[in-house]
Amino acid sequence: MSPPRPPSPPTHRCAAREGRSGGGGLAGALLRRMARAAGLRALVGIEAAGRGRRVAASPSPGGTPAASRGLPGWPGFCGVGCGSSSSSSFAPPRMQARRAAGSAARTRSPSQSNGWITGGSASEDGRLSWDYSSFKGRRPSMEDRFSIKMTTINEQTVSLFGVFDGHGGSLAAEYLKEHLFENLVNHPELLRDTKLAISQTFLKTDADFLESVSSNPFRDDGSTAVTAILVGNHLYVGNVGDSRVVALKAGKAVPLSEDHKPNRKDEQKRIEDAGGIVVFDDTWRVNGLLAMSRAFGNRALKHYVKAEPDIQEKVVDESLEYLILATDGLWDVMRNEDAVSLLKAQDGPKAAAMKLTEVAHSRLTLDNITCIVLHRAGPHPSLHAPGPLRNGGSAPRFFSSRGGAGAASKGLGDDEVELYSLLLGVSIGDEGEASSRGPAASRGGRRGRNSKRQPPRSRFDGDGVGCSKDGKLSWGYSSFQGRRPSMEDRLSIKSTTVNGETVSLFGVFDGHGGPRAAEYLKKHLFKNLVKHPKFLKDTKLAINQTFLKTDADFLQSISSDRYRDDGSTAVAAILIGNRLYVANVGDSRAVALKAGKAVPLSEDHKPNKKDERKRIEDAGGIVVSDDIWRVDGILAVSRAFGNRLMKRYVKAEPNIQEKVVDEGLEYLVLATDGLWDVMRNEDAVSLLKAQDGPKAAAMKLTEVARSRLTLDNVTCIVLQFHHGKSTNSKVEY
Repeated sequence: MSPPRPPSPPTHRCAAREGRSGGGGLAGALLRRMARAAGLRALVGIEAAGRGRRVAASPSPGGTPAASRGLPGWPGFCGVGCGSSSSSSFAPPRMQARRAAGSAARTRSPSQSNGWITGGSASEDGRLSWDYSSFKGRRPSMEDRFSIKMTTINEQTVSLFGVFDGHGGSLAAEYLKEHLFENLVNHPELLRDTKLAISQTFLKTDADFLESVSSNPFRDDGSTAVTAILVGNHLYVGNVGDSRVVALKAGKAVPLSEDHKPNRKDEQKRIEDAGGIVVFDDTWRVNGLLAMSRAFGNRALKHYVKAEPDIQEKVVDESLEYLILATDGLWDVMRNEDAVSLLKAQDGPKAAAMKLTEVAHSRLTLDNITCIVLHRAGPHPSLHAPGPLRNGGSAPRFFSSRGGAGAASKGLGDDEVELYSLLLGVSIGDEGEASSRGPAASRGGRRGRNSKRQPPRSRFDGDGVGCSKDGKLSWGYSSFQGRRPSMEDRLSIKSTTVNGETVSLFGVFDGHGGPRAAEYLKKHLFKNLVKHPKFLKDTKLAINQTFLKTDADFLQSISSDRYRDDGSTAVAAILIGNRLYVANVGDSRAVALKAGKAVPLSEDHKPNKKDERKRIEDAGGIVVSDDIWRVDGILAVSRAFGNRLMKRYVKAEPNIQEKVVDEGLEYLVLATDGLWDVMRNEDAVSLLKAQDGPKAAAMKLTEVARSRLTLDNVTCIVLQFHHGKSTNSKVEY
């Protein structure tokens, strides 16, 4: 639920104040963007389509589609597992994520897109049928995998089903898909002591995977696993991580696994006894990194993140109707009871698996979605005669089994994005925020039946304007929470006199792991700086020492709270007479409009920069690629305030540039990466030129970043230099 809108601040002239007020409307712009025609490649990441190729059918001997050929002992099986691929792109990984999210927000439902893989089959006696559905969704890459295997051991039929949710890449999930069940059916005790066999196989497969990737120090993939193994009339559910199994039994939802979360009392005690810590960083995480307490892989955390499964054994009786195995892309937006209600309304496991995926997507899940639905009532109608795959594919890799053969004649480039029925049940709330009509978004209560719907508006968390006493400098700022669940950005503007010298200080601070570090900087950084004894005589030295001292003070202030590890970037502009100092820690940025061109006045501190990487590795850290480059696989910036767990190599020492303010300097923009993730320096400068004053410019920058579907908070300050010409514009909050 969105926090209540604060009252608009009072009106003042020429005073810098950090207020909050309402903003103009952006929901219309969002809907217009959703409706623009564009290809589906950014959403589904189909490798073949991305390279301009068509996928031809690959018939099996006798004319049977390859998709209907089964593994040994699997009559009618339509396919196992799914591959990970992404469309060719030269954009940075983080930009690809934004593009994928943007396409997902304005594209068709899974059932209408080419980004969906579905299929199913049944046991030979027809007593057990199953279907699966897997969809990449809004993630930039597909890291989910699944596996289905049926075999006979000593004349005993054994059926194995599993879904695997990879993180940090798809290597671990892919390894589980290929090896976990193969290892399990080869275990000598599988029939005599099934629970022991499952436990030992999980641990052995984890060790084998870590050995297989030991030569690659730059990857640290991991994966969850939830499996259902049927041996006669006994069902064994093995779980590692936060994928989940839920049964429909006697008309009710019955969970058969329990998510391994770091803040579970038993899990937290186990982790802390092993030397780890559980830290809150947007969610509870092991060592501030992993949002689950057990996983395959993750060698950097292996001492306390085990792959030892929890196992439940159940006797299969007549009351067991359905079983769902799914990754957390489903459970993040759906309660167990909701899933069971959907099952009851569907005609068989195929419709159920597809419906679960579709509803999770419509509720704006941000993760991959994979589920398997098992049904005990017998084979479903299309079981032994599956229809041809859309696009004519043989082995399904991101293709839908829905649609007729004629669909194969259409190239993916012919598909145009259509307005997706307001995202299948997504409404625009009072504040212009997208919200689902499902339970995940129902916390805010209901609108009265006769209440009047307010026009869609975009909620700005703060905007304002100010100017210097002599009128030679004016500024505007804009701050917007956007699509993040909380607001972690802060800004500070201070104007003072030091020994008769006018000093103006501007800063934006982008918090991560919580807002405490950014809030501390807002309150203390500039206060400490102007008190530095060498502030006027050696400003660069004063800035450097103040940044380091403020960082140390912040860490001391939170030393008693070991469950949080907040951090923050900072970019600051300090004006003393005609000298401008820009100091930067992290990936917030300062860009000037000078002589009509964009001039960067800071350089982002990224872990893969050669000098930063060398510094980190010399200090004992590692730089790992996990969708983007991260310090120790955790932090996407190489310098920051706070972050005590990595303080040895994530410093708060700023880079400082000194410039003389001359006639060529027109504007200066300070902004958090919520802006720069979706906007080049040149784009920002072009927008500045078209606006009437700094407040209009700040509002426009924020608005455009929002319309480009940035996923982060957005905060910016725009300074305008008047060079001796007093501004006559009326300055108001």
